[in-house]
Amino acid sequence: MHFDIPDNWTWIKLENIVDIQTGASFKKDVATNESKNNYVRVLRGGNISPFRCLLKSDDLYIPKDLVRDQILLNVNDLLTPAVTSLENIGKICMVETSMNSVTAGGFVYIFRPYFNSNFLSKLIMYFFASPNYQKTLKQITKKSGQAFYNINKNRLKLLCFPLPSINEQYRIITKINKIFYLLV
Repeated sequence: MHFDIPDNWTWIKLENIVDIQTGASFKKDVATNESKNNYVRVLRGGNISPFRCLLKSDDLYIPKDLVRDQILLNVNDLLTPAVTSLENIGKICMVETSMNSVTAGGFVYIFRPYFNSNFLSKLIMYFFASPNYQKTLKQITKKSGQAFYNINKNRLKLLCFPLPSINEQYRIITKINKIFYLLV
């Protein structure tokens, strides 16, 4: 997907601006619905609301030793389903506050920008939510089973993203935030 962009912008592959990790895989018998010492909360597809990561009362917790440190969530990480229903492809949220001992589940991708910036994360999130990008994401998915679709990680990494200058990122996000404020 390419379209005309301003001269001071550049097309960049997603893999060159974010590290894409798959969340924690675990067997059901090790998970519990209770928060315990040395356990990590697991966010799944149902925790991803457009633009918001939701903590829910039915979240699962797994032993911390089953979770690699690099997939514990950080502020400005983005979450999107890796395996989901067709209507939820491209649903994305951003981690906006510190979440100690929280990770994503194995059917969720964690995007961690190489340059930790609130503006860059929001820019990626808003671009992901655009109708054109939603269409592109649906084109790279494959059906698995009767109702689920897999977003191939290698194809996802190669998707192009229009990257503006830092000043332009600030201007865009400030404008979007004002519009969102008016809608709420």
